[in-house]
Amino acid sequence: RGTPPAAPPSVDTITGTLARVEEAERKIVVLSSGSKEGDFSEADVSVPEEARITRNRQPIALEDLREGEQVSVFTAQRRGRLTALEIRAGKTEMRADTQVPPGDRLQLFLRLGHWVLQQMAARNPR
Repeated sequence: RGTPPAAPPSVDTITGTLARVEEAERKIVVLSSGSKEGDFSEADVSVPEEARITRNRQPIALEDLREGEQVSVFTAQRRGRLTALEIRAGKTEMRADTQVPPGDRLQLFLRLGHWVLQQMAARNPR
């Protein structure tokens, strides 16, 4: 009989703004809004070589992703890390319940700008 087969990994989707692309570490950071108004989260996502990356349904490389663009990232937990299975950049087909309301979108971009300034200050201390 043996051991039962392992359950397939649970796939989650993160939709938001690409805050950072770290090519050398093959990692991205996505800033997304939560279910409550003004609630935001950052997700650090590993991007393995085999992950499918597209922009407007055309294949691209990790280094072609641009900070500030909208992405949908399909993820699973692998070896204790959030890992991208697929990244869709550009015009993505989002379900109505995942779209960001205009007021939240402004807060999302303000938070993204604040985060970018913090990163710049950390890299260039005076």
